[in-house]
Amino acid sequence: MVREWRHLKATKRAGRGYDPGGIAKTASGGLAIQCRACPQGKINLPPGWEHTPAELSWLYQLILSQDANFRLKNRLHSSDDKDPSLGPGFAYFVASNEYLEHLSKYVDQDEISHCVGFAALWQANTRKAKGLRATGVGSVSCARHQMFHPTGTGDLQKGEK
Repeated sequence: MVREWRHLKATKRAGRGYDPGGIAKTASGGLAIQCRACPQGKINLPPGWEHTPAELSWLYQLILSQDANFRLKNRLHSSDDKDPSLGPGFAYFVASNEYLEHLSKYVDQDEISHCVGFAALWQANTRKAKGLRATGVGSVSCARHQMFHPTGTGDLQKGEK
């Protein structure tokens, strides 16, 4: 019940009730709150910003950072029919079906180096992951203001994958 209420509040905040397509036509990341201070064309940049000299172009660059938590565990649930996603890909997490399809293309890639610098990744790969849907989470956020990027968060499958 709480999940449904939060989903409805997010769709209301994004103005989806006034769209003729309704909630079903929500774009990927459409419910996410954008960083208001980051440069966005036609929203918060001055006219002619594209013609800024090279030495000042850094003022209008989007700076993103990545981070991951390799200790987060997400257990398998019974099925998507019994526990459906209310808004797959509507906010910060990427849609799981598209994401898993993308990951399937890279299953056979070589793993990371075993050097000490990658100890956290190596530990995530060697720990038992039976009964887990995900073994971590990775995210992209605004480096200046620490706001998560729309559809910039995804589950990690067996460590870094």
